[in-house]
Amino acid sequence: MSTTTARVIVLLGLLPTIAGAATITVDAGGAGDFTTIQEAVDAAANLDTVLVYPGTYTDVHEAEVCHDPVMLNVHFAKNIVLKSSHGPGSTIVDGEGSTAYGIVALPDPLIGSTLPPQVVEGFTVTNGGDAPYFASMGIVVPDGEAVGNTCTGYGAGLSSDIVCYPTGIPDGGRGRSGATMVGNTCAYNTWGIVLGHGDQLECSATVTDNVLEYNDVGILVGEHFNYHNWTGTVDIHENTIRDNGTGVRISAPQSWDGWANLIGNEISGNTKGILARSKGISSYRGTIYLLMERNIVSDNSEIGVEFYAGTCCPQSSPPTVDAVLGGSLEAANDIHGSPVNFKAHALEDIGYVQVAGGYNYWGSTLCVDFVPSFVVDEHDDVSFDFLPFTDESHTLIFDECESNPTEPRTWGSIKAMYR
Repeated sequence: MSTTTARVIVLLGLLPTIAGAATITVDAGGAGDFTTIQEAVDAAANLDTVLVYPGTYTDVHEAEVCHDPVMLNVHFAKNIVLKSSHGPGSTIVDGEGSTAYGIVALPDPLIGSTLPPQVVEGFTVTNGGDAPYFASMGIVVPDGEAVGNTCTGYGAGLSSDIVCYPTGIPDGGRGRSGATMVGNTCAYNTWGIVLGHGDQLECSATVTDNVLEYNDVGILVGEHFNYHNWTGTVDIHENTIRDNGTGVRISAPQSWDGWANLIGNEISGNTKGILARSKGISSYRGTIYLLMERNIVSDNSEIGVEFYAGTCCPQSSPPTVDAVLGGSLEAANDIHGSPVNFKAHALEDIGYVQVAGGYNYWGSTLCVDFVPSFVVDEHDDVSFDFLPFTDESHTLIFDECESNPTEPRTWGSIKAMYR
């Protein structure tokens, strides 16, 4: 049989499923095909849509996830669309204080990679309970899309990972995560959004246009107990991250390197705005590569941006934070209004922080307010390469606002400008 013939047979085999995609309805009052969401997703086939009408859905039950029996609301492993008909204001999935998971949306373990991703859209998922080994999770989409949901009252409101400790992942051993999270609101959780937190290896999540507020941490990247087992790139763009304990916290992987792009976010009113760290207890710690462009990091009560590298033990490879801030006038970040706008520190001879500053707007227009907003280790394991503004309007107005001219280290000429 030729390769072309084989491909035609495979495609023809998929055609009945595609052509026969159905819409299955759920109504708690009995007007739909089913009264519970779990019954509907159990009946659905790949590419079907499960449409849920307004109501409060509990149906808390036990199922095996991550090789453990846990309490949850909804669980499926197929490429379907699960969406509410009228949005999160009227369609509620309530864990009644006892669920490890609200909605777990996994791909078909055999052919999921050949199909459109699974989608969870338009629910309020709330009131979680306890989970074995880890925090409970409101919506889990390891390789799917979460769109326009509200997640409250969980350990992790929205997660790209299932934390499987110590036995692995439950969906065919993919070892990767490609979640997309758009337009969600995560509030009053321990962590709003969690990325790279489980035993998946590659994390390639995209997080865009979400609101993270009143969580202990708004967005958490790469923490699994004392281990940070992830690699890949996470893109965090155009989010509003406010009034959390820490806005964004990123930890370097344990055994690989990880990349995080923070672009166009508003990170304000948190205790700490951004914390990027390479820290751990093992003999090897990877590098976190961080790109920050067009972010507004303002009025965080303790610190705007903090980079830290170090650990308890000698390392075969030193823990490293390698960051690029700004890079052009168009990419400049606006970091102002905190008692300390920027802090970089490393444990001498153990950790290393390297920052290429580019063009950024820092602090106040007054030099007396600007200079103390930086806290920097005074040893060679922290390096800077900040650029001055070169356009005429900035250099004329802020010619005197440079890094401390008596500082023996070379920071470049950092111009300050308030928005």
